[in-house]
Amino acid sequence: MSQSQQEHPLHRRNVLERNEALLASLIWALFMLPILAVMVNALSYAHFYLHGPSAEILWTPWYNRAHPLSSLYWGYVILAAYFGLRFWLEGVGGLQASHKMGRSSPSVLMLAIPAVAFNWAFVSGLTALVLSITGESEIVTHRPGYEYHVTWANLLGWLVTGVVAAPLFEELAFRGFLFGCLLARGWSPSLVVVTTAAAFAITHVQYEPIAMFMVFVMGLIFGTLRLVSGGLLLPMVTHGLLNLTIFAADVS
Repeated sequence: MSQSQQEHPLHRRNVLERNEALLASLIWALFMLPILAVMVNALSYAHFYLHGPSAEILWTPWYNRAHPLSSLYWGYVILAAYFGLRFWLEGVGGLQASHKMGRSSPSVLMLAIPAVAFNWAFVSGLTALVLSITGESEIVTHRPGYEYHVTWANLLGWLVTGVVAAPLFEELAFRGFLFGCLLARGWSPSLVVVTTAAAFAITHVQYEPIAMFMVFVMGLIFGTLRLVSGGLLLPMVTHGLLNLTIFAADVS
């Protein structure tokens, strides 16, 4: 057995403690979706160059946010980011440490319900406070060009994107890999929860500041559940359930 083979198990155990692992986690958490979007754009341009008519049929949902399949296309991109992150982690030996599911008993998973209820109560209270101060009739949550509306025509796409793809990728990136890297460097759990929640909020560039703050609070909830349960399953379930309630309240 070679020296590199003998050192490999130690390398796998300590992967989250290395500086390049922290850098990689930041790249995946903050930039992977934009990078993948650029790659998809490049692929679509190449397709248009080769055969415009078929490219227009295939890529219209990607460029037209009002298309019923637009959200489904984004779901595919987010799933690609999730499996890409899993592949990278497996290659460097960090998947087991980053992808721990934690406790999965019914009593633990039931914590998702009060967590979702707390988030709704917080958002409702904050919304009421802001409206009373500003005198406006509603809060603008999305930046211009990023507005969306859940309908029965695009509901499947939003379910794939928000209930499956986003919880898988975002929880692995933020409450898995990034969370683990910071803990491995001796950060206090409370500081790790706050830091990963802030990184989580920053990536939601489609939102106005008030909505980004709401996402930050969501990140605090998911991080706390990660600590309580010891793994990602509870945050993933809570994340998916919360998005499901949001879509259910918005669908028309």
